[in-house]
Amino acid sequence: MKSLNKPKLGKELAIVLLIKVLLLTLLWSLFVRNQEVTVDAQKVSQSFGFQSQVSDQFQGVNHDKR
Repeated sequence: MKSLNKPKLGKELAIVLLIKVLLLTLLWSLFVRNQEVTVDAQKVSQSFGFQSQVSDQFQGVNHDKR
């Protein structure tokens, strides 16, 4: 009788994993996909304790845009 339950268990696990992947993809597409992060190079250098001058060329660059 135990051998009859093994294929059923595998199928149920596959279905549960598929549902989880679909839900995570849906949540990502609704809440994360369109988020943007802008980086201010001068503020980052100050937070790391650097006193050097940062070029204006890279200030406010949005690294998430492709």
